[in-house]
Amino acid sequence: LLNKLEGSDEAITPTVTRIGDCLAPGLTADAVYSGHKFARELGSENSRQTFNRERITLSSQSAD
Repeated sequence: LLNKLEGSDEAITPTVTRIGDCLAPGLTADAVYSGHKFARELGSENSRQTFNRERITLSSQSAD
């Protein structure tokens, strides 16, 4: 894969991202979540979005 990409016109820019205990010491679960979140967002356009927001609308209907 690397050999194919080296010959292509696509620019490959390596990046370094701080996740997990690099940001702040925490529980193992926190580090696992941080890694999971990073992997989920890798390559997505909205990787800076901190959370997905659900918009729930409730309507009142009679129970007839």
